Amino acid sequence: MEKSIDSALLKVQKEIVGIVKENKNPYFKSAYFDINKVLSVVRPILNKHGLLISQPTRFEKESGRTLVYTIIVGYDEFRDANLALPDISDPQKLGSCITYYRRYTLVGLLALEALDDDGNAAAGKVVEVKEIPKETKPKAKSSEVSALIKKDDADKARNYFTQHDWTGLDKLKNKLTSHFKN
Repeated sequence: MEKSIDSALLKVQKEIVGIVKENKNPYFKSAYFDINKVLSVVRPILNKHGLLISQPTRFEKESGRTLVYTIIVGYDEFRDANLALPDISDPQKLGSCITYYRRYTLVGLLALEALDDDGNAAAGKVVEVKEIPKETKPKAKSSEVSALIKKDDADKARNYFTQHDWTGLDKLKNKLTSHFKN
C-alpha cells in the first residue's frame, strides 16, 4: 500500500485512545487538558508515522484577521485547521486565546477524544493514554540544556523537554524550566 497522509493519520488515530483531562478550572468547575499535554501525547506518534506538526499564526491581509493554524504535513500533502483570533489588545489575554485555539484546532484536526477520567471511571471504562515510554526517550544531557539556555530558544527547549527522559535529573529540569518560565 502506498503511503499517504490519510493512511498515516489513520494509524495515529488508532494509537491515541484519548487525552485525559488532568487540569482543573476552578472558575467553571470543569476539567481540561492543556496544549502541552496534547502535544506530549500526539507529537511523538505523529513523528513516528512520518508526520510533522506546526502551529503558526498568520495575518491575512484580505480579511484583516490573524489566524491560528494547526498544520500536519507528510508525504507531500498537508491537512490543516484554523480559527480567526478575536480583536484583543491585552497581550496576556491574547496569549491565552492563542493557546486555547491551538489546542482546539489540534483536537479537531485529529478528532481526539477528550476523556474525563471521573466520567469514564463511573461508566466502568478503563482509560489508557498511550505515550512514548520513558525508556525509549533519550536521557537529557546537561551540555544540551546549557546550549538551549544560551540560545534562549523557548520552542527548541519545549521540544527538548518533551522528547527526553528526565528521571533523576530534577536540578537540570528545574534549571531549564525556570529559565523559560516567563
